[in-house]
Amino acid sequence: MKAYLSLGLCLALLGCGDTTQHALSEPESESPHTDAGRRRADAAIDTSGDPAAGSGTAATRDASRARSTDAGKPVSSGSGDDCSSAARLVYVVDESGKLSSFRPDLLQFDDIGQLECDRANMPFSMSVDRDGAAWVGYNSGQLYRVSTSDASCTPIARAPGAGGFSIFGMGFVALDGDPERDQLFIAGNRALDLSFDFQTALGTIDSTSLVTTRVGPLDGAIPELTGTGDGKLWAFYAQDTPPRLNRIDPSGGATLETHTLSSIGGGGSTAWAMAFWGGDFWLFMRATGAPSTTVYRVDGKTFEQRAVLPATGRGIVGAGVSTCAPLVLI
Repeated sequence: MKAYLSLGLCLALLGCGDTTQHALSEPESESPHTDAGRRRADAAIDTSGDPAAGSGTAATRDASRARSTDAGKPVSSGSGDDCSSAARLVYVVDESGKLSSFRPDLLQFDDIGQLECDRANMPFSMSVDRDGAAWVGYNSGQLYRVSTSDASCTPIARAPGAGGFSIFGMGFVALDGDPERDQLFIAGNRALDLSFDFQTALGTIDSTSLVTTRVGPLDGAIPELTGTGDGKLWAFYAQDTPPRLNRIDPSGGATLETHTLSSIGGGGSTAWAMAFWGGDFWLFMRATGAPSTTVYRVDGKTFEQRAVLPATGRGIVGAGVSTCAPLVLI
């Protein structure tokens, strides 16, 4: 998610820009997004060791400590056991449209490809369904389904602004921990439909009918969302000072818990995203004036915050994870 939307707002109001699709070539055989690579990724979770740092990142002392602590631990899956290895990963997209996977247990990014969904606008938010497909929203209000194997795009037949939501953060939740009730939640407003109604609200998009339904009001600016396989919905308010992490009632939008994130700054972020994986929250934030995104780990029990990758070389604006993601590291 990006703090400044003037370009997307201008383009949306003027109706300028075109939407194109381009399938990219298959990743190299070493990629974890090939069948062989996915088998290696699963093996990395199930065996111990000290894996190398990910592409585009530096092996800091914190990163090394996190890898030696978490790498090789068995993990409990999210809801159900019907998930592929691809559906258990975190995925991120940067402001240039580069799609990558992220392995929190290894602190490793692996690039998949360049999104060609919409050359005139920028990605704004994303989530991932249980099939391992990314749902990527742009600051024009258009939504795309994106392959996490080759970054190819398919437009989703949902009109921007439907249901009163023009731009929004999003996350899937397995309601009541039931994988058959996987629901996409969105948090946004009507900023692009000329109503200039900036009241933030919680809503849903039915992944089959694509009907958008308003659930209830939310406080503050548009948050980023992440959901879990055990039915929890979380909202990250990165622009608050200090930022906060709220657990939200999926049935109406009421705040059930609030946790202040005083160790990660706030009020000056230009790009941010969030995903829940392995019992913890993984926050991707670029502070004003910073050259790239820092990755923070927020403990899911104590809510202690720690920077684990201080210089990623990326400007991450969206992160997504499915409800297949592990709930805990055992």
